[in-house]
Amino acid sequence: MAIRTIPCDTTPTLRLQAEDHLSVSGWDQPQIQIRVQDEASLHVRNENGGWWIRCEEDTVIQVPLDSVIQVDYVHGSMSAVNLKGALKIENVGGHLTLRDVGNVRCGNVGGHLKVFKINGDLVVTDIGGNLKGGEINGTLKAENTGGSIKLLDIRRAETLRAGGNIKVKLLELSSDLQASAGGSIKLWLPINSSYQLDASSGGERIVFQEGGQAVRQVAHRYQGIIGGGGVRLRLAAGGSIAILEGDWEEESVEEEIGLRLEGLGDQIARRVQEKMQRAEERSRMAQERVERAASRRAGRGEFLNIGGMSFNIESQPVTPRKQATEEERLIILNLLREKKITAEEANRLLDALEGRFSDR
Repeated sequence: MAIRTIPCDTTPTLRLQAEDHLSVSGWDQPQIQIRVQDEASLHVRNENGGWWIRCEEDTVIQVPLDSVIQVDYVHGSMSAVNLKGALKIENVGGHLTLRDVGNVRCGNVGGHLKVFKINGDLVVTDIGGNLKGGEINGTLKAENTGGSIKLLDIRRAETLRAGGNIKVKLLELSSDLQASAGGSIKLWLPINSSYQLDASSGGERIVFQEGGQAVRQVAHRYQGIIGGGGVRLRLAAGGSIAILEGDWEEESVEEEIGLRLEGLGDQIARRVQEKMQRAEERSRMAQERVERAASRRAGRGEFLNIGGMSFNIESQPVTPRKQATEEERLIILNLLREKKITAEEANRLLDALEGRFSDR
């Protein structure tokens, strides 16, 4: 595994681009540490006082806690954990996991978005899958979610749009809320909440609480003042609408909304490690093949001296077996570059690997 460490201040600005999966996490060190399998796949430069980083394979990056980060694109999935600075994400092709981060603005997420403990505002334009999680301590705006929304303990929400169902518990009702769902809408509000309700239900079933009592409206549309009035709730659902007060109804909240977030960053780090191990194994096997090819005796012929070892090689035409692998070619090129063999000897080794020499 290749590790690159970049000294920096405690509030660096980073611009990231990833061709595969990306994991970003904060730590209390004044440096950026990048882990990849092959350093040739990593491109880094100083740009306008910050750092531009482009990764061509699975990458794990650790940055100072207060880093300001802009992610142009991630073609795979992404996780961001333990970050205090502003985080702006333009596009993630796969899933996105956010845990214990500050203010987040996100353009497009192709897969699911899982969030837990957002210590600021969360603004998302497009989510292809579901939005799940909880503990958003700022304002939530989810402009367009292709799947369902399930969120617990949201400080404030201004916009919720989902192709599926919406199921959200709000900690306070201090701003207008506009929510629309292809399925049903179910909101939990603080006890004794006051608001103006404008609700439209395709299922012709609207339920809300007033004075501690449930009020059912079997109608397509309801407009009215609940309690003493106040902020406006504009709700539109293809199915039913329910506005409840108190606790979430399920016993196992974490399981229901998916707060047991998978360690996506750990998964990406493991993928990098596994790829490195596979590459090392391929390299070892290629090295063994090169040595076996070099040591084949084919009658009389010249001796090659490689690393202090002498090998007798002579050509006899036989049916070719297969092409040399890229790893084998690389090993031979390295031997040639280090002047351990000549160009002619390198060609003979390649011939031996491809079956044009036979053992005697």
